[in-house]
This record gives sequence, structure tokens and C-alpha cells, in this order.
Amino acid sequence: MFTGRKEMELKKILWNYRWKLHKKIEHIYGENLALICPLAEKIIEDDPYLSLEILMESDAIRSDSVEDDGLFIQRKFERQFNTMISYIWILIYKSLSDKTGLGPIAIQLFQFNISKINDIRILKIIGFSNTYEKTVTRSGALMLFWFNEIGELDDKARDFLPFLLEYYPEPFEQIWQEDRM
Repeated sequence: MFTGRKEMELKKILWNYRWKLHKKIEHIYGENLALICPLAEKIIEDDPYLSLEILMESDAIRSDSVEDDGLFIQRKFERQFNTMISYIWILIYKSLSDKTGLGPIAIQLFQFNISKINDIRILKIIGFSNTYEKTVTRSGALMLFWFNEIGELDDKARDFLPFLLEYYPEPFEQIWQEDRM
């Protein structure tokens, strides 16, 4: 996308905004899943197979396609119980969206996992990728568009938005309204 000084400038911008976004959600790190999303906890606990899982992972956007329903959870089709796990993550992401106030787009930029520690399921943030092989990822671009939408993007970062338009799926306001219905 860019080389040299411009590439380094964009990477620094992405890194700084990634930490700004992380600060908006870090308070849920290590939180009990039952407190974040009681329904997801109940579904896992009531299932004879899923209740035995020690680790369940979500994933940030990695592909070039945005799902029609606005949920950017990457599905792994080789997994057993894929549908149930997808529903569980949809419930968790929706709950996190509501509890953090980040909204459905920004919350799905993060990767999470659920670890079972001493019989308690804990939600952990495991990050997200801003760049990959010198190219801005979809999650990195959407993060900048989201900060722009909420009025927290500085002019230096805003100058890069025209170069990232291919990643912009549709106006966030429309997505948020559809998600709230």
C-alpha cells in the first residue's frame, strides 16, 4: 500500500489507535463469562460436549468479505459444533457491544477466547491485527473509520482514510440501526 516513511507513519497511527480502542474495553479483560453474557454461559454449561471445552476462541476479521449480517466472526467449518459455537460468539459479541458501548462494528475487531479456570469461564482479549505483510487489514481500516465516525480521529490519521475506502462496507449508522432492531 505504502512504502518507506508513509508506511511507518500509517503503522504508528494504527498502533496508537489500536491502544485507544483497547483502553475502551480493557475493563472486561479476565471477566467471568457468566457476568458478561449469562445466556452464553448457560448454553455452554448445559451442553454435554461444550461444557467440557477448556478453551474456545473467536477471531477478528481476516478475509476480504464482510458477512451480510454484519457479524465478522470467522467461522471454521472443520470444527465440530460450529453452528452452536457461532451462536455463542454472536451472543457474546452482542452483549459486549451493549456493555462496553463500542457498538457492533468496533467490538468485533477484537479476538477473544474463553478459558475455563477453576471451573469458571473467563473472557480474555487476545488482540487483533492492524497490518499484515505491509498491508492494512480490514480490522485496521474499520478501526480508523470507526474512530472517525465517533469524532475521535485526528487530521493526520484522517488523511489516510481515502486510501482505505475499499474496506468500508457501508455507513456505520445504517449498520448500527439494523443491529439495534
